[in-house]
Amino acid sequence: MSVGDHSMQTQSEVSAGDHSIQSTPASSTVGRGGNIWVRVLPKTVTFQSQVDSPPTSAESTPAAEDEYVWADKYRPNFLKDFICNKDAARELYQQVTAQECNHIIFEGPPAVGKRSMVSALIRDALAPDGLKTEEIIKRFELKGEIAKHIDIRVKISGHHVEVNLADIHGYEKHVITTLLNESIPSPNSICSHANCRVIVVHDADKLSYDLQHYIGWFLGRYVGCNKIMFCCSDASNLEDVRHLCKVVTLKPPSFDEVLKIQPIDFVWIFYLLICNAVQFAKKYFNP
Repeated sequence: MSVGDHSMQTQSEVSAGDHSIQSTPASSTVGRGGNIWVRVLPKTVTFQSQVDSPPTSAESTPAAEDEYVWADKYRPNFLKDFICNKDAARELYQQVTAQECNHIIFEGPPAVGKRSMVSALIRDALAPDGLKTEEIIKRFELKGEIAKHIDIRVKISGHHVEVNLADIHGYEKHVITTLLNESIPSPNSICSHANCRVIVVHDADKLSYDLQHYIGWFLGRYVGCNKIMFCCSDASNLEDVRHLCKVVTLKPPSFDEVLKIQPIDFVWIFYLLICNAVQFAKKYFNP
């Protein structure tokens, strides 16, 4: 990706019956040395009041305040390109070359590269010639609920589907079970890279114990080439599925790793200091 004039635009829509919510953030770029940061301004939200609506939130992320997002010029596309968390990427690449495929839990604090490593893993394992992804609005039926359906923004390719639980507004059971049922292979299908499909669940810490138990039962019953990847802050929040998965722990980049990626940027250094301070506090001050 290029750093240049970088812009971010996200759009989300949740509907049930005749209800919809749309939000589009404004953004501006600010420069620091040779690096470009994107300032995401508070979102302007337009509400359309309709009937038969599930409870929704106007934003899927806590953007009540201004936030700065480091331009993703240095996002690695393949596992071999990782500088941060290089050992974890190398181990995953060895599994790919050996054609070993597991359910995986990626754990770590925000902004350590969980999404990047998921994309690189899928690309290396299933689409080395190019992974074509797109974001769409997918409709999920809500059986047994007052609301008839919910529209969720998902990222899809020919090999995977990604969903963020922060966008689901309390209907995790309906969305996850639908995605699992859609992944069931036909009885006569042969497991191979050509027909393998991956479900990626972001913010998986939000999964209830009952839903985790169902996912574990499902994965045990339909053993095959279809896999599921969870991204969370702490794998201990997924105890009911952890025993079925390989846990990959990702850590914030060290100062030396950052210097290998880009020239010194004091805002980025400040970010690293905050991350390390949070980790120190969790380790030594939590009861």
